[in-house]
Amino acid sequence: EYGSKGEKKIEILFNTSDFVRCMNGGRVICCKSAKDRTAMSITLEEARILKDFHGLEDNIVDAANVLRLNGVRRDNALKNTGKEKYAFNSLQRLMLPEQLRAPKGTGSSSIPT
Repeated sequence: EYGSKGEKKIEILFNTSDFVRCMNGGRVICCKSAKDRTAMSITLEEARILKDFHGLEDNIVDAANVLRLNGVRRDNALKNTGKEKYAFNSLQRLMLPEQLRAPKGTGSSSIPT
């Protein structure tokens, strides 16, 4: 579903993750190569958990970006592709909702997917 400005609504991700967590369930997040979009979604989820359960006072997107810059997801990209970059070119990055965008400077269009 799209918002009034053509933006994708990602509340469905938040609602389903909250519902599954309340039911003590598990869920899986993955994209085609399980590194780029997966990394964006997982780090956003981790930041939400930090805020909801551990008193994080920072903005969730800022916290997710810290994880995206310094966390293990870039190590995963390095192991999978030989580069510590996410496989997003500038256009792909802009097309993602703000909460799921890789931080500037962490993407490359020359990464195999």
